[in-house]
Amino acid sequence: MFLFAIGCAETDLGNNMSAAPTATETQTTPSQTKTKPTPTSSPTTKAAVTVEPNTPTPQETSTSAISPSPTSTNPPPAPTATPMPLSTPTPIPTPPPAHFLTQEEVEAALPDLNCSGWVQVPIGDITYYRACAADPDYEISVMGAPSNLSGGLCNIDSDPTVRFTAAPTDLSLIKVIVPPGSPSGGTIAGHSYLHSKAGADDETIRIPVYAPADSILSSMSYYISNGGDKNFYFLTFDMSCEISYKFDHLVELAPTIDEVAPGTAVESSATNSVDPPITFEAGELIGYTDGGTWDFGAFDTTHVNQFANQERYSRTRFSQAVHEICPYDYYDDSLKSQFYALFGNPGGDRVAVSDCSPAKDVLGSAAGQWFDSPDVESGQSMLGIAMQPGGIVEISSESSNMRVYPGNPTWLDLEQLTTAHCYASDGQWTYIEINTDGLQMQLANGDGDCPSTLPTDAVTYYR
Repeated sequence: MFLFAIGCAETDLGNNMSAAPTATETQTTPSQTKTKPTPTSSPTTKAAVTVEPNTPTPQETSTSAISPSPTSTNPPPAPTATPMPLSTPTPIPTPPPAHFLTQEEVEAALPDLNCSGWVQVPIGDITYYRACAADPDYEISVMGAPSNLSGGLCNIDSDPTVRFTAAPTDLSLIKVIVPPGSPSGGTIAGHSYLHSKAGADDETIRIPVYAPADSILSSMSYYISNGGDKNFYFLTFDMSCEISYKFDHLVELAPTIDEVAPGTAVESSATNSVDPPITFEAGELIGYTDGGTWDFGAFDTTHVNQFANQERYSRTRFSQAVHEICPYDYYDDSLKSQFYALFGNPGGDRVAVSDCSPAKDVLGSAAGQWFDSPDVESGQSMLGIAMQPGGIVEISSESSNMRVYPGNPTWLDLEQLTTAHCYASDGQWTYIEINTDGLQMQLANGDGDCPSTLPTDAVTYYR
């Protein structure tokens, strides 16, 4: 075997050095062949080649014939672009309370709010669905703004501690005051009745009515009485966002009110707002009644009356009854005692009264308000059953009243009537049977003596 070597370094020629060759010189030995390449100005790559026997010896070798291995060459780096910064999405701002991005969301939230409807509200670049279609409802139900008795946005001071400071009339002209909670016309009246004294020879006396506290006239109506023979003014006043009062059955108004009062009486006693409200000071004249009986009632929205079926009152047209109070309990002790001394029953008898609360419901008994339907939205008040001052049992419907006085053989305290009982008075009877849950009652009435059992034509009433 012969080895053929190609090198790029100069070969040591010893004493045989001669002029630089212009071609490659080859010295051959039995075991080695040396090749002296023509010097170049740049280094070349050394390589080893194995020559098999009988392989012809290359006659000429040039370093230019040696090419680098393709794998030894790195491709030039690819051009790189300057990286662009990633865009940060603009965060959606936190919406105000009860604002939603979809109609489905706002409608799902409405049942938990004490308002109705929705309205689209643009805020920045986003249009939200806001619960509560009316702005005052939103302020009250969602933002917690104070409301007045009618549920509207309160525009006066909030102060649940304000109290009455002046009598509503000249008390020497009052014969008796029937406190709140008296059955009348199929309802339990939440206000008091003031029975005026008659003049000489039953002459009608004009009874002045005064503002019992610093307050504003907020609403009023002018309506035709049930009998159609008289027209009355019904007025409501606000002392603060929480405390309100009302007068009914006035026939003449102070000039400041008369200027804005309706000129024609209508069938309904529903009030309309007075805008702007009229301000009164405690003791200032409001108007007159023409004697007889007139109403004075009050409300405190921080006070909650309890009923046998609270749902019936909490969110229906009866909701104001939840906040009815005894106005005489909102006077200082000196005036309060004067009013309590005038308390009595509708017959005109003055009797001691310890409870002036308007709420008379007692679950499981006959006492309280009864309706014609179990549906709390559509049910109408049909029967008011309560104890009058002096222990009088009174059962009042829209068309009739039955009064059973202590000493009557059929007399029974209404709170003790929890099963069945029949009352009789003045040739008439009323049979009452209470259902076991206390939320239903059957009632029948007629002439003569009490029947021994509930008649089959008894009518069902509901709490």
